[in-house]
Amino acid sequence: MVLANVTLSNEVGKALEMVGLFVDEGETPAPKVFEDLNAALESCENDLLKVLHEKQRFSTHKPEDSPPVAIEQDQANRPQTSPWDNAYGSPRQNFLHEAATTAITETREPEQPRWQGFKQPLPLLLQAFQDLTDKSEDFWFRAVRFFAKRDFVKGQMLYNRGDRPDGFYLLQSGILRAEYFLDQGNYHESIVGGTTCGELPFFSETERTSRVVAEQECVAWLLTPGKWDELQEEEPEVAKELLRVGLKLSAERMNAIVNHVLITAS
Repeated sequence: MVLANVTLSNEVGKALEMVGLFVDEGETPAPKVFEDLNAALESCENDLLKVLHEKQRFSTHKPEDSPPVAIEQDQANRPQTSPWDNAYGSPRQNFLHEAATTAITETREPEQPRWQGFKQPLPLLLQAFQDLTDKSEDFWFRAVRFFAKRDFVKGQMLYNRGDRPDGFYLLQSGILRAEYFLDQGNYHESIVGGTTCGELPFFSETERTSRVVAEQECVAWLLTPGKWDELQEEEPEVAKELLRVGLKLSAERMNAIVNHVLITAS
């Protein structure tokens, strides 16, 4: 159970606490409590994302017609988010995996793109930009040497609000948590593998507007300010296209934040 718009300091929270709702009872966990709807929905979304990533990782190593033993191993490898997940065929866990399986089926291409077999970060560039540019893999290959691989441990902060931009991030794997502090309240988003992070302050050369932390171990590819200068000098055509893509990514992110503000205000 997940509760939104509840704090232990208000009347509703105190009443629920008095009846013992927030106390773990044996193997039954207490409900998760969040002060706002956005944080509660994000928690549910993260549960889905974790299961989706587990199934995607499993499906990349198993053929479509996996034998029963492979299915049993898949069941055993499922991440447990509740002590009842493996008891009596938990409906909650079954729904999570049904949603993950549907997502994989709907997004899987009939044939894997040719660039999936290329060395990183080229596949990552093409995946992150595929709906935002019509340039080929040969074009984006010219940008590969300007990106450097970075590993982040769980809980590590990539940057904080007010920092000067240290780079433009391409997230290969893991989940990042971005926190925005707005006048209307705080806004959070989960950034998953195959997407980008920190493009607007980087390309506009302004201070960071959010705090970003690794929610789990992450692998990213970083374009630093120094390498960005080199890219503009040595590959101006690629730099121009990257800037155009970065503006589109920023517009998408800003639209999500504006929608959150409008919903909160209403």
